[in-house]
Amino acid sequence: EEFKTALVNAFAIYYPNYELPWVLRTDASKVGVGMVLFQIFRPSPESPPEYQPIMFESQKFSSQARNWTTIEQEAYGIYFGVKACAYYLRCKEFVLETDHANLQWIEASTVPKVIRWRVFLQSFNFSLRHIPGKENAVADWLSRLHEPDPGAAQAVSIMRLDKTDARAREMERLMSEMPDPFADAPPLALQQAPPLEATPPVEVL
Repeated sequence: EEFKTALVNAFAIYYPNYELPWVLRTDASKVGVGMVLFQIFRPSPESPPEYQPIMFESQKFSSQARNWTTIEQEAYGIYFGVKACAYYLRCKEFVLETDHANLQWIEASTVPKVIRWRVFLQSFNFSLRHIPGKENAVADWLSRLHEPDPGAAQAVSIMRLDKTDARAREMERLMSEMPDPFADAPPLALQQAPPLEATPPVEVL
């Protein structure tokens, strides 16, 4: 019975559908970073978007990271978000959304750690989109998860939250209030790889 109750109350995440558009949202606060990866599902072109979360993640800043500049913290938030779900994103085009407006600095930075993050990010196929802070409520909330409890674990996976938990209920509320990220943009076009050419057999001498 305990197992059945835990199963019913498990916070729902969705199996990744690589034919749907994907959005990764990241944010950083003074105490940590947060990210949410979701896919956009519409039963019909006229239907409102359904946000289907694939993954949530949050991490508390170390004492050293708390002394970084705001831009460095935001840049790390992007690096953290992409790295956390890299195994999903390697072969998938996606939109990366953040509410920080000065991230062009990443391209020009000569700070060694930022250069490493930039090189890592260059191996992924994504477009960067700036959004207002009010539209980034989920990632912002995740980045502040560690604020009330200084003894919290270094990394927290929201996928493990029971949906009866107050934090999970707040997450569901924020997800339900998210605006349509593709309201003013055409749907992402899927890139089809060319078919592989047949390789002639190797003649053994």
